[in-house]
Amino acid sequence: MKFFRKSRFNSLTSSSIKKYIGYAIGEILLVTIGILIAIWVNNYYREQDLNSERLKTLNSISASIEADKKEIKRVIESWKENDSLIIKILYETKSDEPIKNCESCKDVLYGLSFPYINEKVILQIDKLPTVADSISVITDRLALDYTAFLEVKETYDELGTGVVTENLEYLKSNTKWFAAFLSKGECDDDCLEYHNESNDFRNRVAYLELIFYDAYQYELITLYKKINELNELLSEQIIKLDS
Repeated sequence: MKFFRKSRFNSLTSSSIKKYIGYAIGEILLVTIGILIAIWVNNYYREQDLNSERLKTLNSISASIEADKKEIKRVIESWKENDSLIIKILYETKSDEPIKNCESCKDVLYGLSFPYINEKVILQIDKLPTVADSISVITDRLALDYTAFLEVKETYDELGTGVVTENLEYLKSNTKWFAAFLSKGECDDDCLEYHNESNDFRNRVAYLELIFYDAYQYELITLYKKINELNELLSEQIIKLDS
């Protein structure tokens, strides 16, 4: 009888333990699944936030590129006016003949329009998260193109500023008409003779064309083509990312 009770007790105890273990395992599985779901949801929303922030930055980059394109167009258009004057001074007029019917020709040496393009796009690209995809390929190329241009731009800006400054310094020290010409726009006979007939004036115009309007303009046009193409590709990726 005692043996029967003991065996029954042991049997009941084993059954209870198995149930308890099964219950515990079930609870652990539920908790684990809950944690995994929570992690997944958290990661999902975190990824959504990152994508949203990335999309915002990409749109800002694209807008900055469009602004730079407009600036390049503005500068090139302003340079075209001087280009036509330079052609008249250097190529349409013989070196031993005076420059005729070109009232604006005398202004070529004394003012330059520089493109206002800075590191904004590069700084915006630096804010993007590191993601190895087609978008990063485009933004990396943009960063390289902008960096290369800005290095060249600094050199040309310094050269152009130096040329204008040197021209003004020369006229200030060597002519009597400079003050009236600069402050009032008056150009007496000596002033007209210098701008219409002197080799010094034409030599200075030729030097300005060489270092500024030829080489610098080529760099600007090249940059425009590159960033225009890359921004079109970027816009396509932005639409895909936003869909």
